Amino acid sequence: MSHIELPPIGTLLGSAIYLDRADYVFQTTGRYYTSWVSEDHDPDWYLERVLSERQGNLVILWDGGATDRTLRAAAWWQDLAALGLEAPAPDWQERRFLVPSDWAPLAEHADRSGAGMVRFVAEAARKGIWSYVLYADAAPEWSQKLAAAGGRHYLGYNVGEKFSHRFDSDRKDTGKPSLTGLAAALRAAVREQVEARQASGWGDVMTTSCSFHLDYEIDAGATIPVTEDFAFAHLGMASALARGLYRQYDLPIWGTDIAHEHYSRLPYASPYKYPSLRHAFYLKYLAGCKLIHLESGNWWQQSDHVLDTVMHTTPKVDLGAIHRNDPRQTAAAVPEARKHYAQLGYDSAICRAYRREVTDFYDFLEAEGTPEGQPEARIAVVKGNLDLAGNEFHPNNAIGGAYRIAEENPHWFEGAPERGWDLVRQVFYPRPPVMKKLKNNFFSGTPHGQVDIVSFAGPISAAFLLEHYSLLIFCGWNTATEEQYRVLVEYVRGGGTLFISIPHLSTDDTRNYTGYAPESLVNGGDFTELCGVKVKGRGGRFYWATTPEMESPLGFARPQKYGVYCTRVGELEMTGSPEVLLVEDEQFRPLLLRHQCGRGQTYFLNSWDYPGAMAGDMNLSSLADEQGLLPLILRHLAMQVRGRVFITDDGQAPGPECDFIAWSWFPEANQVLAYNIDFDRPHELYVHLDGASTHVRLAPGELRRFDLPANSVSRSELALTMQTV
Repeated sequence: MSHIELPPIGTLLGSAIYLDRADYVFQTTGRYYTSWVSEDHDPDWYLERVLSERQGNLVILWDGGATDRTLRAAAWWQDLAALGLEAPAPDWQERRFLVPSDWAPLAEHADRSGAGMVRFVAEAARKGIWSYVLYADAAPEWSQKLAAAGGRHYLGYNVGEKFSHRFDSDRKDTGKPSLTGLAAALRAAVREQVEARQASGWGDVMTTSCSFHLDYEIDAGATIPVTEDFAFAHLGMASALARGLYRQYDLPIWGTDIAHEHYSRLPYASPYKYPSLRHAFYLKYLAGCKLIHLESGNWWQQSDHVLDTVMHTTPKVDLGAIHRNDPRQTAAAVPEARKHYAQLGYDSAICRAYRREVTDFYDFLEAEGTPEGQPEARIAVVKGNLDLAGNEFHPNNAIGGAYRIAEENPHWFEGAPERGWDLVRQVFYPRPPVMKKLKNNFFSGTPHGQVDIVSFAGPISAAFLLEHYSLLIFCGWNTATEEQYRVLVEYVRGGGTLFISIPHLSTDDTRNYTGYAPESLVNGGDFTELCGVKVKGRGGRFYWATTPEMESPLGFARPQKYGVYCTRVGELEMTGSPEVLLVEDEQFRPLLLRHQCGRGQTYFLNSWDYPGAMAGDMNLSSLADEQGLLPLILRHLAMQVRGRVFITDDGQAPGPECDFIAWSWFPEANQVLAYNIDFDRPHELYVHLDGASTHVRLAPGELRRFDLPANSVSRSELALTMQTV
């Protein structure tokens, strides 16, 4: 892996530059969607405007098939101008000089494939602009020159969405279906691509998609995770995963590809359209992201995923599939398409608005800089071994895209294991209503601070976990191993706090998550050291959960029954002296136990089913703001491990107001940042540091910075350090 030298402002910010040319179709589905390219410039033209329009310090050279279908793009890619050859202009009426095969010099100089790319990367570096390449191929002679051409400004190659799980009509499954088999196939595909790119001199290999299996791509050799935000709807969860992988694998950087034009889904007429992009920039900044780029929208428009886009009025061409694109078949519609370019291109109001947002954020970075390092995350949620879920719970989503398997065995559709991630989103990354009647798919507060997602897909050590995290939580799928169990014991014995349930300790890899046999439990079901119990088998079902006494160490304000769950407990033998915190309400069989192990403790949920099976709640006499048993448990645990810096509604605990606040504590920079994610309403909170606290009122979209001295401060000193940025 390469070391990445960041610019003085501490963040790489920029946008994609596409090789596509005017009059060509970018993509088309025919009846509904045809996206026409409205601008006709070489990438060098955009490079100049990055400087003149202050569009940051980073460019992404994006091929995406343009060199295969566009003659002039192919000529630029081969840098035939350096040989004194000028590519002919396309003749749409006669359908001449449209595709590379229409001009003989391209075939004659095929060995120059990538020469333009190398020249561009070198020119960007001369201008002080960082770059990387996405979706492209080149002759090895030229890809081997990239590192020398770009020097410290060249970041590597991005494979994009190559490894996304899609409908599996072409997948040929053999043998008994297993998660192990799916994961092995994914790793092999990634490893093959990474090794080929590195051998050809492309450098570090990035991967960009909205896939929740990003951890497998990193474990298989990709070196820089770049989440496709807005496609990965929950920006906070995307950051948690990428940041956790960054720490876990000691990566050079983690980044975001902000696909706002395609997936923000807001009409251009909405007052939240461009402020939502602004939110994304600031939330990624708070999360520690130091590689931020806008996927599209600032140079020319691409998308139809907006109800009031002009692209809906352009001529539609049906070529049979979205990735089938033959300009000879679209040529007849070019004259009509040109009538719309003024509202879609560089000078359109929409593109100008996108560029303004990039410029404004770049101005902010130059004025304020970027906090060093990553924000503290005292809590980590485990993405378990062989967890191949999607990034949002969806009961129609097949695990790993394995729809044929799921049609035979419904357990391969997302279910209780994946619903556990909803608990994580609800507690640690809540998405409150911030856009009036519009649904908030994207923006979350961090009431308990930044929380990482760490992966058990690959090697992980207790030493790493203890160095970074006071609390480790299992909520989603996990296939346990003996080595994993040893690591968990070491983590708890070393002082960590663990939340885990019975299915997380099963070795099953066939998605048999309700009927797994007791024999499949790791360590033979003997969890004496970790949990203080042996699990002998499946116990009975129960309806309600409650406390064993009138008062509870979990902070119940009154006796309460939570349910109805209709799930099973485990049949336990107490082999230690765990404290019983929750029981089922008829026979008082233990449901939640706390076991001391060395310097740490395990909270053991005695449920045969995954926590997601208990995500809903219809508790008796429930209050409007109560969200169920599992969120109560997780909030209690988060309160136990909070550190020097935290926020509250009332001076005691995070409440509904804190759901609207995204905040970070950067220990290396000694800075706290707090941001109100609400577009329309102010919110009030208390910021706490080492026993001192101050009351803060944040205006809509306001970012407040606290520059803190190294030592403890009084309340008055804390208040004096605040400033709005």
